[in-house]
Amino acid sequence: MEIVHNLNGYSHEEVLSYLLDESTEFICCSPFLNKSVDLFETVQGKRIHLITTLKPNKAEQLEKVDYFNYLFVIAKRNSLDLRISIDNRLHGKVYIGKSGGTYVRAIVTSANLTSAGMKDNHEWGISFDDYDSIVELEKQVLSSIEYRDITEEDLRCFQKEIKRKNYDVMKPLGNIALQLVRLLDNKAIVPPVFASRNCTYWLKPLGSKEFPYSPNEVMDKENTRLDFAKCPKGVSQGDVFICYGVGVRKVLSVIKITDGPRQATKKEKRENRHLERWDWCMYGENMTLKYGCKWNNYNLTLHNLEQDFLSHYPKEMLTTKSQSLGALRYHSDKVRLNPNFACFIISEIMDRNS
Repeated sequence: MEIVHNLNGYSHEEVLSYLLDESTEFICCSPFLNKSVDLFETVQGKRIHLITTLKPNKAEQLEKVDYFNYLFVIAKRNSLDLRISIDNRLHGKVYIGKSGGTYVRAIVTSANLTSAGMKDNHEWGISFDDYDSIVELEKQVLSSIEYRDITEEDLRCFQKEIKRKNYDVMKPLGNIALQLVRLLDNKAIVPPVFASRNCTYWLKPLGSKEFPYSPNEVMDKENTRLDFAKCPKGVSQGDVFICYGVGVRKVLSVIKITDGPRQATKKEKRENRHLERWDWCMYGENMTLKYGCKWNNYNLTLHNLEQDFLSHYPKEMLTTKSQSLGALRYHSDKVRLNPNFACFIISEIMDRNS
């Protein structure tokens, strides 16, 4: 076993270059990447398997897509057998060299495949050639992959989606409303950052035909009350409601439920006639407060969102049972949404929540 570091003029980049030269197959696991490291520029005829992240709602997706395009260009030019896989829980950095069915060496380190990680930062790792240890390491790395073999067609879909969202890879951004992994699997559910994996998504009308939602109202309260005509069965703490205004037909905000249902008392009903009909309520946290204060500046109507979603995913449902939101026409005070449609709407809202 040897220690790998960036001190005294002998860097990770030099160690990896040597390992790559000695190998016919190279496995590279690195959450962060950039083109300032030219590790693959001159290698010819090798098999390269890159495992990295493509995290939903993170601006780093833009730079990743740019890097994937760069790798595909190099692969064609240098006759590389390139595979790109995604593990969105990847944090470790692992590099494995193989040749003729045997292992050359493996490196487990803190260094990403970036210029900082490979040369500039104080990074340390270990390099070893113990066969049994590398076999187990490779097995664990490959079994953790979520999405295998990103193709050039996938890359074109990524680029098309980025262009549709009008994002610029050169501009620094924080969280963004972009979930590229959904394009790899239409059935994949990529929840927003504030939602749990097993939560349920609902569409909730605010207002009524007799009392439509006013274009001048705003969703400006962090702790928001949602009223129901009957006990909201099936709704649990942590579920997510997308609220829209009756009459205006625009989405208003996204509410994450924080407690259980409560029924109004007789005294409360006497003091507030509204509660005679809407006598059940639940409270939640307004997750899109900034959007909720200016929702009427945007044209996020249910009709436009339905059409846009179905144009991209024509076989998907809108609710859990139908490609229609017709239940809302029969005075339902909530509709359970297909999680993919809900995430699509929330993505559009989050894009404007700044």
